[in-house]
Amino acid sequence: MLGEMVEERLQVWTSKQGSADRILSFGIKETNKLESFVEFGLNGYRFELELTDEGSFYFANEQLFFTGFYYNEMWISLDSGHKEVKLKEINLKRELKTDTENNIAHYCYSSISSWKVFHFHDTSNTAGVRRDCAVHDNEYLRPDAANLAAYLYWLSKEKPETLDQIRKIIRLALPFFDDFIFKPEKKETGEAFIWLLWK
Repeated sequence: MLGEMVEERLQVWTSKQGSADRILSFGIKETNKLESFVEFGLNGYRFELELTDEGSFYFANEQLFFTGFYYNEMWISLDSGHKEVKLKEINLKRELKTDTENNIAHYCYSSISSWKVFHFHDTSNTAGVRRDCAVHDNEYLRPDAANLAAYLYWLSKEKPETLDQIRKIIRLALPFFDDFIFKPEKKETGEAFIWLLWK
C-alpha cells in the first residue's frame, strides 16, 4: 500500500481492494481511520487516512518528522483533505520553506519508493517465474520473480559470491538442491532468453 501511495496511486490501489471500507479492520463501524508513522533514523513520515462517502480514502493528515542533535522534534505539515499523497510532489518540486525540510521530504520519499514487495507464491504453470525471460532483464528482481533466471544468471557473472550465498541458503531448506543450470538460448529474433533450471 505504501509503495502505491507514494507514487500517487492510492485511489487506484484502494479501488482494486474493493473499497476503503474493506481495508479497514472490521470496516468503518469498528475502525474510522488508518494511520501510520514510519521512522528512518532521524527522519519520519506520518499520515492519517479517513474514508470519503464514495468509499475511498483522503488524507486527514500528512506530516514529515525530523529530530537531531541540534533540533527538538520538528513536524512539517503537508496539509490535509487531499486524495493523493503530497510527499512525491513536494520531493520533486522542493517547495518546502527550508533546505532541511526539502531534504527530509527527499529522504522519506526515496526510502519508501525504493521498497519492493516480492510475491513468489504463484508457481502455477502460467506464473512468470516458470517461463523464459530475456537475459538482459536483470537490472533488479521483479516483484513476481518473472526475471529470476536472468537475475541469477547476472549474479553468476557479476557477483558469484552472492550467488554462492543464495545456494547455501537454498540448501538449508532443500538439502537435495545441487546447483542452478544456466543455458541462455537465442530466439529467431536474435534476442537471448533463459529459463530457470536447477539440478
